[in-house]
Amino acid sequence: MKRLALAVVISWLASNTAWAKSVEDLPYTQVYDGCSEGPSAWHVICKAMEEHHVKPALEKIIEESVQYDGYVASAYTHVLEDLPMDSPQQKAMIAEQKAYLDRRDDCGNDLKCILRAEKRRLDELNALRRKLEKPLPDAEMQRLTKGWKIGRESLYDRLVEGFSIYPLRQVTLADGRTVQWGFAPHAAMVQSVAVLGPDGHLQALAAANDLYRSQLPSTVKSVPEFRVFLPDAQRSSAVLGILRSWAVASSLGFSVDCAAKDRGACNKALVSLPPPTVYDLRCLQKRLVAACAVPGDGAKGSLQEVSLFWQ
Repeated sequence: MKRLALAVVISWLASNTAWAKSVEDLPYTQVYDGCSEGPSAWHVICKAMEEHHVKPALEKIIEESVQYDGYVASAYTHVLEDLPMDSPQQKAMIAEQKAYLDRRDDCGNDLKCILRAEKRRLDELNALRRKLEKPLPDAEMQRLTKGWKIGRESLYDRLVEGFSIYPLRQVTLADGRTVQWGFAPHAAMVQSVAVLGPDGHLQALAAANDLYRSQLPSTVKSVPEFRVFLPDAQRSSAVLGILRSWAVASSLGFSVDCAAKDRGACNKALVSLPPPTVYDLRCLQKRLVAACAVPGDGAKGSLQEVSLFWQ
């Protein structure tokens, strides 16, 4: 049982540490390193793993309990990230997670009860996640980009390439807009971004090349490109600030704490990163030419917005 326990704990820790840092300041997303920490149910599971003589049926339940504990924590964190920060919905989700942990703790030493509670909670979180995540409006993207070219490649194909890895990362803003982004497979430097309004319609599309981690020390330097395409150029001020913040987050690797230890790096990137080149999708020439470019409106982004984007 000891060998199994070690393997399961490693698996559980790996599944959690991959996502925990992005919302580390929110409750009920902690990773526990030993049996002396965490909720009562975790003590029960952890101590059961330390037993040397366990029946095969019980061993399977213990293994599943550890796995589902990680699954629930990961799904909970993703739901939190999909909800507007500090919103009533997010606060309600935190309260629901606490209630779940209390229910699971009420199982006492009953491992079957603990596992049932974990499975039920995972089903609830997955259902909510499916409801919250807005699908990328592919048909609308095809219509808006029809005829547009980047060199010899269609703009639509270039955007799809950067949205290839699913699920897309997603952040819901306080005003109800959603920012979705992705990468090309095996090519993290090829990225695409979409800003969706509260109604799910596209407010902006963007293509980034060589932007990711471009502000970090590296022996290989290339000039980053960040192009933004607007269905309605008159509303540029509504999206350029948040896209500028996303670009800064990408340039720093989506893993910075702009409010504390990385504040200097974030400020430097906000100042030094060139603004995006912006194009009006209603332009009749449908190529990346000066006639289709939209003058910048001075939207620079903010440290608070940069901190929204993690992965």
